[in-house]
Amino acid sequence: MGISIPGLGGFNTQGIVKQLMMLEQVPLRKLESKQNEYKSQVQSLQTMNTKFSNIKRAAWDVYGRASKESVRFDTAEIWEAAKATSSDPMVGVTTTPGAQVGSVEFDVLQVAKSKQATLDLDGVKNLYDAAKAKGEPPKISIMIGDKITTISPSSATAPAFARAINAASDSGISATSVRVGDNPDGTGKYVLQITGKETGADKGDFKIFAGDITQGLGLNAKTSKTDAATNSAHYVYEDAAALATAVRNTGVQEQALNIIHQSSDAKIRLLGQERTYGSNEIQIMDHVKIDLSNVVQKTNPDGTPLYTDALLKGVKVNATRDFDVAAGKMEKMMGALTDALNTLNRGMQSVTKEGIDPTTNKRFTYTAAGPLGNSEGRELKNKIMGLVSSGITVTDAEGKSQTYSLSTFGVGFSGGVEKGADGQVHGSQVNLKFDAEKFKKAMESNPEKVQQVMVEFAKKVGDVASKVSDFTEGSLTRSIESRQKTVSYYRDRISEYGDRLDRKEAQLYKQYSSLETMLARMQQQQTWLAGQLSQLGGQ
Repeated sequence: MGISIPGLGGFNTQGIVKQLMMLEQVPLRKLESKQNEYKSQVQSLQTMNTKFSNIKRAAWDVYGRASKESVRFDTAEIWEAAKATSSDPMVGVTTTPGAQVGSVEFDVLQVAKSKQATLDLDGVKNLYDAAKAKGEPPKISIMIGDKITTISPSSATAPAFARAINAASDSGISATSVRVGDNPDGTGKYVLQITGKETGADKGDFKIFAGDITQGLGLNAKTSKTDAATNSAHYVYEDAAALATAVRNTGVQEQALNIIHQSSDAKIRLLGQERTYGSNEIQIMDHVKIDLSNVVQKTNPDGTPLYTDALLKGVKVNATRDFDVAAGKMEKMMGALTDALNTLNRGMQSVTKEGIDPTTNKRFTYTAAGPLGNSEGRELKNKIMGLVSSGITVTDAEGKSQTYSLSTFGVGFSGGVEKGADGQVHGSQVNLKFDAEKFKKAMESNPEKVQQVMVEFAKKVGDVASKVSDFTEGSLTRSIESRQKTVSYYRDRISEYGDRLDRKEAQLYKQYSSLETMLARMQQQQTWLAGQLSQLGGQ
């Protein structure tokens, strides 16, 4: 009969080491779990930091500033915004902050125009030849008001003249080479069209001369500049009337042009009197400007003029306060506060996490606090709630202080509102709201008071958001930096522990592999011994 030594067969080194390493990895998994927890907190706090930065920008926008440190700011752009309408679509109207509120009625008698003229091929050639006779290279002088610009066309053609005129940006005119036909050789026939850049009887009226008329004027230019790239020069004189007299005294002849229309001023009948303007853009009230550029003669159905003494009559412009601008700024700030509050509420909710039982290696789930479900998250929420729930105290011109409830101006809460013992509003079901219509009604009733209270509210919001999200000193910034250091700490510990486990695993494999080898030899000896005993038993 055979014999065996119990425990020597079926030795599984890999299985034994795996089981032992599972126990050794329990601390590593705990380290990884803590690191992931802090990573989640960092991500949530970074999101909140962005939300509070948005609050800060929106708050200073209500205040009229780009930031708290802005030196230049104008609350009038928001709180004194105005809008205006015109009774006739041909008359445009625009406003700027601080616009006068009211209405005005007027008739449009004439629109401002710039001078427009043409010069045909012969005219261009004659002008060029006359300029060439006065010196090389040929120069052409353009005079408008108190300015003279000289240009040097490359040839006696309309395209060359147009290029030279348009290259001299200070000349006050623009030119177009208009193709009006073809020559027998296939080349084009051109007419030079010249248009003043500005309107008005004075600023829109240009004169053209052959040669450089600045020579021999007996006047010194106030400023002058030359441009070698365009071969042009620009001169500005002290007085337009004196310049015109000096040019006349030289006896130089103005170039004859084919006039399409002369320059003219705009004219309106306002308060029973005709009033003249050099531009079609007219300030009709403080910070209220009308534009007559698109006005044409009003006509009857048969095409005849509706009026013989005016282009338009009875145009009414009405300017009112534009409360939508301030309401929009407030809505944006309240939206930023609401966005931050919603993010906080989500981050404070409990979450379901997954773990692994170290003894059975089986996965299980459990409920844990959200990444913002801590004292810091609650503090941030209380800050937001406190901004809206607490009143705003302002001081009037007499030094008297009064506290106003924000609900008076459309700022408040929706949902169940409960105040704790600390007087602050609590509860994740509470939402912020902004009633724009209520706000605008308050603006209509007392715009100065609403501005005073809301600007103070925005300043308070901006200050709180700055303290939370400041780039270097903000409470959230510091919390993020602290947790990032903790994440780094756990990363280093995990790396160290991982290296230790690698060494431990290698050691265990070496140890149990040696044991397995030794047991294998014992197994062989057992087999040999069993054979020897079997032979003895058979004798």
